Amino acid sequence: MDRDLLIAAGFEVEKALDLVGDFELYEEILSDYYNDVDKNTELIKKCEKEEDIKNYTVYVHGIKSASKLIGANEFAKEAEAMEICGHNGNIDAIHAKTDALLDEYLQIKQKISAFMVD
Repeated sequence: MDRDLLIAAGFEVEKALDLVGDFELYEEILSDYYNDVDKNTELIKKCEKEEDIKNYTVYVHGIKSASKLIGANEFAKEAEAMEICGHNGNIDAIHAKTDALLDEYLQIKQKISAFMVD
């Protein structure tokens, strides 16, 4: 993977490397992130529909943390805002904003797909 291309795609690679240590591990984490997006999207959407706020909050916390590890820091902030909504039991905000959050999550997966090797 080309670090400069990742940066050009909007990933804050240097901040991610401060967390994960080296580029080889970063690449593994990026691949895992990519592979987890669809499953996490389904889980979060299911929790939102069922108003399972406890698990919703756990899953959103997970994508927030994982997003920081790949340098998707702006998205991590958005996920953190939804995590706070979960902690506060703000179901109206969760219903209003989850689809947009998940759309952006899927857009990140699309960006990463350019770096995945078949």
